[in-house]
Amino acid sequence: MPKPPAALARWPAMLALAGVLAGCLGFADGKAVDSVLVARGEVGVAGPRGYCIDTGATRDTAAGAFVLLGSCAALSGNPRAPHPDRPAILTAAVSDAGAGPSIAGALSDLPEFLATRAGRASLSRTGDPDSVTLHSATARNGILWLHVRDTAGHESLGIEPDYWRAVFDLGPRIVTLSVMVPAGKTLLPGGAEATLEQFLRRMGEVNARGAAADAQGAPGGPG
Repeated sequence: MPKPPAALARWPAMLALAGVLAGCLGFADGKAVDSVLVARGEVGVAGPRGYCIDTGATRDTAAGAFVLLGSCAALSGNPRAPHPDRPAILTAAVSDAGAGPSIAGALSDLPEFLATRAGRASLSRTGDPDSVTLHSATARNGILWLHVRDTAGHESLGIEPDYWRAVFDLGPRIVTLSVMVPAGKTLLPGGAEATLEQFLRRMGEVNARGAAADAQGAPGGPG
């Protein structure tokens, strides 16, 4: 069985941070803004056109940050505000800047590890490897691209079990971007991957450095 790459020492903390989803996917009473600075102002978070940040659901602590994005029109209560091209819920999780291995340094090992029971357990919202089907894990251009099906707790969160994720280094931090589909909604083939690509490009625009600036080579391509 492949041993966990050194970067996986930071992975559980990142997934625990993403687990804030359980308390945030209902959206909170905050303001809808286009972008926000987190991680001591070192990381900017913004989504594709039509997506705004729910400031009430944003969490920014010494341990890391979590940002939830949804339709600008829905969050603002203004039907004239921008709507996204595709119905999706986006999240961004940003790790602390603690010393440790980078994602880029373990990219060649991560796809194989995540296919193991230990790897699938790290992707599960409840730590249950049997709840996870890893559709794909691809390393491209310094970014880990994931397509995962997790049946643990998706109904209570109001989302479909499949989600798409990109994990990459941004300076000393690890950033995880996720695209989820609201329960009962569907996207055209390639739509979630295209939204994730747009999310990555937008992150590149609001940050002066980082692997998010290059979304070329995404599996599936725009749709």
